[in-house]
Amino acid sequence: MTYVISFKRSFLSDYVQLGRNMQKRINFAVAEVEQKPVTPRAATIKNLKYHERLWRYRIGDYRMVYAAYPEKNLVQLLGIGPRGEIYDRLGYHPDEPQYENYSEILEEALDPGQEKPVEWLQYLQPDQEAAQSQDLPYRLTPDLLSRWGIPQEYHPLFEGCETEDQLQNCGAPESYIFRLMDCLWPATAEEIVDDPNYVLQNPQDLARYASGDLRAFLLLLDKDQENLTNWALQGPTLVKGGPGSGKSTVAMYRVRELIKAASKEKQDIKVLYTTYTNALVEYSRQLIEYLLEDIEDDGVDLQVTTLDKIAYHIVQQVEGRLDMASRQELLYALASGRANLTNYDKNLKIKYANLSEGIRLLGDDYLLEEIEWVIEGQGIETLRGYLDADRTGRGVAMDQRTRSIIWLLYENYQKFLKTLGKTSWAGLRRKAFQYVKSGQWEGEKWGFVIVDEAQDLTPVALALCLEICQSPEGIFLTADASQSIYNKGFAWKNVHDSMRVTGRTRILRRNYRTTRQIALAAHAIIRHSGAGDEEALDQTYIHVGPKPTMYESLNSDEGYTWLANQLKKAVSELKMPLSSIAVLGPHNWMVEEAAEKLSNYGLDTTYVSGNINLETPSAKAMTLHSSKGLEFPIVALIYIEEDFIPYRGRDQRIEDMEKHLAKENRLLFVGMTRAMRRLFVLHRQGRGSSFLRDLDPSLWQIKRFS
Repeated sequence: MTYVISFKRSFLSDYVQLGRNMQKRINFAVAEVEQKPVTPRAATIKNLKYHERLWRYRIGDYRMVYAAYPEKNLVQLLGIGPRGEIYDRLGYHPDEPQYENYSEILEEALDPGQEKPVEWLQYLQPDQEAAQSQDLPYRLTPDLLSRWGIPQEYHPLFEGCETEDQLQNCGAPESYIFRLMDCLWPATAEEIVDDPNYVLQNPQDLARYASGDLRAFLLLLDKDQENLTNWALQGPTLVKGGPGSGKSTVAMYRVRELIKAASKEKQDIKVLYTTYTNALVEYSRQLIEYLLEDIEDDGVDLQVTTLDKIAYHIVQQVEGRLDMASRQELLYALASGRANLTNYDKNLKIKYANLSEGIRLLGDDYLLEEIEWVIEGQGIETLRGYLDADRTGRGVAMDQRTRSIIWLLYENYQKFLKTLGKTSWAGLRRKAFQYVKSGQWEGEKWGFVIVDEAQDLTPVALALCLEICQSPEGIFLTADASQSIYNKGFAWKNVHDSMRVTGRTRILRRNYRTTRQIALAAHAIIRHSGAGDEEALDQTYIHVGPKPTMYESLNSDEGYTWLANQLKKAVSELKMPLSSIAVLGPHNWMVEEAAEKLSNYGLDTTYVSGNINLETPSAKAMTLHSSKGLEFPIVALIYIEEDFIPYRGRDQRIEDMEKHLAKENRLLFVGMTRAMRRLFVLHRQGRGSSFLRDLDPSLWQIKRFS
């Protein structure tokens, strides 16, 4: 029987440091363990004392330590090293008192199918004062850098580094800094337990990684996730789950299973995998390509792209050349629409100046969102349609007269864009849907459409997904309503006549991203508020760690001073590069300020907007909205203050304030659940958000300036 081989990142880091001959011997050992992991063999394969699951494979003076789970047909590679060193790192000292207690808890903490035991917390490193930059334990010579798989072009950046700070700020890509830190400071038992489990498709992939091929590895599926990859192949199918539950991983494995089945039957297959940002698409493409390496691809037509690119292709085929409007051009169109409202409208018999103060002062962002999510997002074509539209959650009261004025503004907005020869992305989606539905687009539809993070698509965009699929049975969606920070008044039944997921919905409940402590604190803020999906919030947790920290600062500068020290301490404790940090805030000016201030305090931080370069070798500062779909080991939320989040606007006559606040609550929840290992939340003295007023003190470390 062949076992599934999974590995920890610590194992990969150990492997990289070995010489070529030793790597070949490890490859042979892995191949043997793949067949017979729990069969003792002379002095080579032995069960570790006081352990049921842990085994070691002897290779000269080195030991490869792994965990075996015969009932799951799974092997978990943990680390490689000289006998004494690898045992010390794992805390394997069987002759010490109380080791039997430790061994039991360690095995439970390592088990990929179990929730981390609370008792494991006692073995985590104690909280310490902010650490100083450490000297590197080795001099980074060209020979050492080459052996560790660092491309020669980056050697000059690393060779002069003598301290941890210099290494993190040398300007090399984040992935290589991460690799060096792993090699310089081998993982302890605490860090090995926290590492996710990845799948090793082929032992040769280890050698490719060691040679500098930093391909992404796919996460190991648990039993529940694995069942969903080939469950209900006749959809439409919906998989729900909270943050970090592996919805995207399941969706990518779904692609593999579909193509694998078609390949086995020698059938052609056309599959579309779509998600909402370019960064996530590129990441997904790499992982899917890795998943499909061992499958015959003859007759396979697979596209991994954003839905907007599909919509562009459809409309372009019908209309010819397209020019997409920039945000600035949309603002010009909006300004034109406002200006034209100063004239009389013969039908409405009203002047724009007579509109209520609140409507006249509606911000550009709000109006553009109204157009994108309500008018064009719901496919509304007429004033009558807009007057009847469901605007649940939009926050501002709009009676029939007000909607009529907004519609007039929208018509002027459209005329301006048409004069420029430009199209908005929201308008493009609506056109694409209409062309496919009416048959004007004559392209070939997809047999299967996989939609990741479906909660962030407008109803028209989701309806387009159904129209471009040959049959609703080929639709597979992942979604988390608790993370929907855009969609208003969303209901699956309103998307499309064929969108019926009743009886075809399953929930993923295990959280692989965030520690139990961070997740419970985030869930407490959104739970019972009507903002979240109660089913998806009911999770079990793989990781444990310190409680998140809430800090009340004297002022902005004092807060940034405190935060810079805490973030430096966190990367030192976790042995991670600065790029593992994300600083998130409600508005662009806040995160731009944070990048400048933190850099001044010695924490190199880059403000990022638009396409996020995850390889930037520095901390990243971005808006809460921009962080959607991303994850970072260390996260700080700044300016979590009333009037920033929740933002109530100038119009206090909000017809559904409760739903508006729920949307703002979800935005805060999304920010908090980007954190994997450490979370800091800051506000200035006396200005804390109303969302923070009823915090459960048992879930937080609450601190203030002194």
